[in-house]
Amino acid sequence: MNTPLTLFGNHPCTARIALIGAGGTGSELLSHLLRLHQALISLQQPGLDVTVYDADQVSESNLVRQRFSTPDLGQNKAITLVRRINLAGNVSWRARPQHYTGEFLQADIVISCVDSRSTRAELHGAARQQRWWWLDCGNDHTTGQVILGRAGVLPLATELHPELMDTALPDDGPSCSTMEALQRQDLFVNAHVAAHAADLLWNFIHTDKGIQHHARYFSLQNHTLSARSIPV
Repeated sequence: MNTPLTLFGNHPCTARIALIGAGGTGSELLSHLLRLHQALISLQQPGLDVTVYDADQVSESNLVRQRFSTPDLGQNKAITLVRRINLAGNVSWRARPQHYTGEFLQADIVISCVDSRSTRAELHGAARQQRWWWLDCGNDHTTGQVILGRAGVLPLATELHPELMDTALPDDGPSCSTMEALQRQDLFVNAHVAAHAADLLWNFIHTDKGIQHHARYFSLQNHTLSARSIPV
């Protein structure tokens, strides 16, 4: 059996997390991060310190698949979600209304919930230099994956799947309507990605368990759930 990996070993500290992207997956995952934080605190362990990055404003097409409602229209996604989380959880997490463009991140774990190949290319370069743990979350219409890596320790998502940062390939542009958004990504596929990411993080940060698998893949095709994982 492989030796489980944990974030801080036997000396837990507050985990600094940078969440890049607050859309379909990111908005779901942020709620899970609050629950994870509260669970750690209840176990008398250090919690989470989260910073959310997203420059986009809430649009009409976001209202069904993302955790926004009509009063949020026109507001910045990161600011809206973090304000709500801070009130609900009595935390002081931060919002950065900007896209990630390669700057230095003071983080132990960077979580990317983006659909931009250029952003993943920026994160790939930064991850190799700054050597934080990188949890990349991705999906298409009915499939998804979460991959935790660290340069020199575990393969990065972009090393396992170079096409994720191949800027010669097209990105999905923003959806103009709810119908178009649902044609591109099924209604609950982001929720599945977020749940897998949160569960992997929980085992990674919660020092009693650790992780023995660092990548998970799932499919919801043909109304059937199938999944597989890659061991550490």
